[in-house]
Amino acid sequence: MGERDFLTVADVIGIHTILIQRYGGIMGVRDPGALEAALYRPQTGYYKDIVAETSALMESLGVTTLLSMATSVSLS
Repeated sequence: MGERDFLTVADVIGIHTILIQRYGGIMGVRDPGALEAALYRPQTGYYKDIVAETSALMESLGVTTLLSMATSVSLS
């Protein structure tokens, strides 16, 4: 298995910044330690392939809503 480039905290904050600028919302990270833990989870060596690593990352990010996700878009 070849080397993989994993997302860093800076990568995720950069992506978040772009999305907030484009779609609106509130900047920030609710729990920097939890974000870092979520990003390192796929790198533990426990997961057998990139699909399992991606699933672990998405579960960690989705379960704990680490980024400030409030939006200025009204759904009504």
